[in-house]
Amino acid sequence: MSSPRTLTLSELEFSLPRPEHPSWELLRFTDYLGLEEATGRGVYQLSLEKCATLREDEIRRISRYGVLLSEEVLREISRLRGEKIVNIDLWGGDLVLTATRGAEGLLQGYAEYEPKTSTYRSKPRSLWNILEGLQGRCRVKLGLNLDLGLSFTPSPSFRLRSYQARCYEAWRRMGFRGVIALPTAAGKTFLALQAISDLRVRTLIIVPFIELLHQWKRRLIDYLDIPKERIGLYGGGSRDVDEVTIITYDSAYLNAEELSGRFMLLVADEAHHSVAQEYRRIFDLSIARYRMGLTGTPLRSDGLHRDYEELIGPLIKTVSEEELQRMGYIAGYRVVRAYVDLDPEAMMEYERCMEVYEDYCRSSMPWVKDPVERFHLCLRRAAGDQRAREALRARNRARMIALSGEEKVERVGELLSRYWDRKVLIFSRYVDIVRMVSRRYLIPLIVAETSNEERRAILEMFRRGEVTKLASGMTLEEGLDLPDAQVGIIISGSGSNREYLQRIGRLLRPKVEEALVIELVTRGTLDQQLSSRRRKFRVWPKAGS
Repeated sequence: MSSPRTLTLSELEFSLPRPEHPSWELLRFTDYLGLEEATGRGVYQLSLEKCATLREDEIRRISRYGVLLSEEVLREISRLRGEKIVNIDLWGGDLVLTATRGAEGLLQGYAEYEPKTSTYRSKPRSLWNILEGLQGRCRVKLGLNLDLGLSFTPSPSFRLRSYQARCYEAWRRMGFRGVIALPTAAGKTFLALQAISDLRVRTLIIVPFIELLHQWKRRLIDYLDIPKERIGLYGGGSRDVDEVTIITYDSAYLNAEELSGRFMLLVADEAHHSVAQEYRRIFDLSIARYRMGLTGTPLRSDGLHRDYEELIGPLIKTVSEEELQRMGYIAGYRVVRAYVDLDPEAMMEYERCMEVYEDYCRSSMPWVKDPVERFHLCLRRAAGDQRAREALRARNRARMIALSGEEKVERVGELLSRYWDRKVLIFSRYVDIVRMVSRRYLIPLIVAETSNEERRAILEMFRRGEVTKLASGMTLEEGLDLPDAQVGIIISGSGSNREYLQRIGRLLRPKVEEALVIELVTRGTLDQQLSSRRRKFRVWPKAGS
């Protein structure tokens, strides 16, 4: 057994056999410096500032690691106890703060005290507020690396359009934080590229699905000339983290703790996902000082868009859809309803199912008149009420009849014949009807089960014009570039404003002629109500407002 190592003020480093993760007790005394290449041992440096926050009996515990402290080290620790010092470390998904006695009061309002470990805890996203609040009031010792600059210089080959520059300047004025709302096809990606070029810091780009990993990578290479070997892809089987990393929301959620201290700029593509309960962890656990959200549909029906400011920054809206159309940056478009009628037998079944649902609502909640509120109340009751469950099953059956009837499939065929020479996108929230359309009219299909390789091949054929008709089961909603679509057919959807706007947005690429969106609506059914709810909503201010 080797003799204990005595640390002096001139030699505070020591090494230990490396465990899987350094223990928190050890990190209470030290800073972890990394591995010795030759031996694989972990290298640590005694932190005098951390020791100054501990009692003498706690400091003596370091001896169990084969380390002793010289008298001069102990005297220096004793001297530091009289100073105002705050130590900040990143551990286990938390910012962990310790303070000398004279500085503990400064942490009130910034962190919560945890008696079990005698530390203060806060979310990593609070780091910059804490540093600002402590500035000039005490000495801060950081146990995390904030030197997160790029090793290369991006070389932009684009200039922001006037409206993009307005948005970017508004984001910059907000401290390089905020969610920028621009209509789909308005070039939101270029705002993020500008931020990467200007800030030159390590960047994490978070996207909703795998195809966007490759789309963003192409943009980084084509417009910023970023070396391919400096771009990491994380998701869909790839697990590469580099100076600029593109990751799916799901992968970022699962690895939020690992990524916590590695990036200074977060870009949340399709940022309306960021405030969902399952994804907030990504933004809570990141120390990133700069945050940019991008979305064409900022408002959420659950009201969670109010949390943008907390996680990313304030909502920034500086341009209207009408203004962009006048400037020629997005296409003008026209939305028309094409009504279909159920055959008598299907209509009878629809009415029978709806009567089951309506009868339950009339008898159990006669005071509720709003159909949306009534539906949500029925959902809440279903867990303990058999009649409520039967009513919901009947309503769902009626909805399927209304939204996915054979009559709609036949009307799609008529529209495909009419627009045989146009690029047409066909959407439905129900995969079965999309498959039916695909089989009957021999149209390529993209649904959730479509492999990444097949999806990329189909989209590339659509871009080149080798395929002019494409059907989707809600997987083309967000972010993908489909630059030449001219006609959109909405077979069925929900009352979701976001879904509706994204589908229209797929057709808003600049072009000479007006784009056309055709909603197929089953007359005299729930389908009409859903269509009306979608069309009433406006995310963007009218021109001049």
